[in-house]
Amino acid sequence: MRRRILVAAVVAVGAALVACASSGVGAGAGGGGLAGGAFGRRDERLFVGSFADVREVAVSRRYVFSATPSGIGVFDRLSNAWLPPLTRDNGFTDVQITVMAGDPAEDAVWFGVPGAIVSYRPQVEQLQRTMITGVPDFLAFDKSPLGDLYVRAGGAWTRVSRTGLAAPMGQPPAPASLVVPRTLANVYAQFPALRSQQATLFRNQQADRALRSYNVISGAVSPERSSEVWLGTAGDGLYRVDPTFQQSTPLRFGPMVSDIGALALASDGVWMAGLGQSQLRAGLSFARNDLQQWRWVDGTIAVPLLGVRANSMVIRAQRAWVGTERGLVRVRLDAGEAMAAWTTLDGMPDERVYSLAATDAGVWAGTARGLVWVSDSSDSRNTRTRGIGARLLENTTVFALQLIGDTLWAGTSAGL
Repeated sequence: MRRRILVAAVVAVGAALVACASSGVGAGAGGGGLAGGAFGRRDERLFVGSFADVREVAVSRRYVFSATPSGIGVFDRLSNAWLPPLTRDNGFTDVQITVMAGDPAEDAVWFGVPGAIVSYRPQVEQLQRTMITGVPDFLAFDKSPLGDLYVRAGGAWTRVSRTGLAAPMGQPPAPASLVVPRTLANVYAQFPALRSQQATLFRNQQADRALRSYNVISGAVSPERSSEVWLGTAGDGLYRVDPTFQQSTPLRFGPMVSDIGALALASDGVWMAGLGQSQLRAGLSFARNDLQQWRWVDGTIAVPLLGVRANSMVIRAQRAWVGTERGLVRVRLDAGEAMAAWTTLDGMPDERVYSLAATDAGVWAGTARGLVWVSDSSDSRNTRTRGIGARLLENTTVFALQLIGDTLWAGTSAGL
């Protein structure tokens, strides 16, 4: 039995944080225990950034591919499950994808980047790159059984075989001989209501609690049935849409943002909070151990988290306590997802909260200028104190806290 870890991508700075470890069966030979050289193999780790900003969508016979700045997500329509994404960890480069198309003949995706055409076959994890001249802006497939790819780049056409051989063409291919994947413009032309009635289509699913909405920026149609449409949004991930009945289903994958500043273990997965680097959205993200369920909890108008760096987090009794650079935040993890925050205006020694130790009754918070107790009595706290209790270690930075039984250990700038 090998071990596998989830790594949350910090795309902006190229760093990574270990997010959770769970048991799993590794494929192939090699690998080792947790000690020397652990997690060195491709099948023993997974690198997952945010897949909320879906720039391109493509559909093959079995898979849906969503192109994002963090890589390409792969959703298996047959098993209704996410496969490991194509990321920097297995060959994806941080370059702009200019065009993408699902293969009509096999379960593969083709996408163009400046100077190249890349194909990816998830079943065998095969990545094939073919160099061409220019920036691809249009892809189509030959109707013949051979099914080669036609690429337009800078006004010139190139024919690319399935084995990756490129041959420049003197003139464009005949339109009647092409299979052209349908884009968002084609989706809107076929289903005008998807453009005009997005508010009804998505109901309240696309509006977070800070009252932001997320535009549809990409789309595709399943090749075997036109009643199944896939739409990508700028910040809210991928949606499966039934245009006939005007119903949509969000398909979350990855954390809300790629920059991860704090982690907390839950019974069936892990919660994470961001570093505040994203200007798109901010909040908490949850990943189930099998990576098939993702949950996003946005900040609110009263407790905005955009641009707020999380330093620490702990989960206790359906409460998430988050220590940030702008105070202490409590998030209820039930259906209400209510948020509350404490700052120096409420009696905190400092708004920079570096460490936390929670009990069922509340939380100890270590700040840049001391230790403070904040009681959790739901929403019936004294309006004057707001639950702020004992204050200890004045003017001492508390970097780490560990609660064991009735003893609280504190690692501070002045010692233990």
